[in-house]
Amino acid sequence: MSWYKLVSKTVSPIKWVADRKNISRLLGARVQVVVCVITREPDSSILLAKSIYHDRWMPPQEGVNLKDSFKDAVDRCLSQEFGLDSKIRKELLSNNIKSIRYIATIPLIKDRRNERLVADDAIGTWMEHISMTKKAYWKCTIIIDKQDSIKPVPNMTEVLDFKWYALAEARKVIQSSNLPDKANLLLTIFDKCHNDIHGA
Repeated sequence: MSWYKLVSKTVSPIKWVADRKNISRLLGARVQVVVCVITREPDSSILLAKSIYHDRWMPPQEGVNLKDSFKDAVDRCLSQEFGLDSKIRKELLSNNIKSIRYIATIPLIKDRRNERLVADDAIGTWMEHISMTKKAYWKCTIIIDKQDSIKPVPNMTEVLDFKWYALAEARKVIQSSNLPDKANLLLTIFDKCHNDIHGA
């Protein structure tokens, strides 16, 4: 498939390759955005989801497709995993995103390499043939006023439950329910979220 068909008409091939998420894909990484919904009231807390996979607690995450902006992927996550309607999603995306930042790239264990494409829409493009050997993680922080500002609904296919945790408590839950590499990644994300809340 030609560059013209792979990327937007308004984006040159040079600009596309210079994008950090695309460099990650070229190096075999599937790009993921971790969506951290945080509230300051009544205390600083984060909304965690209980995954269907081994009952692990973590912020929901979504793969970023080749033609996606990060906001596109965040919107899909808010729809499919949080179960939020379009009006609420539009408000969050327009007014509540504090930051979207690169966090880390983590190699996959051998058993998980090549289990998926570097992007779901890579089928039919030359990127379909890139071997997925790692995941590159970005974090999106969304800050809302109060916990009841949104009412997430588990989709029961990926998410079994949602619960608000104070940031200190969330750290313990993450450490106890996730494998070490993923737990360390999420703890790094929490540190960045803390900076977002306190303006660092």
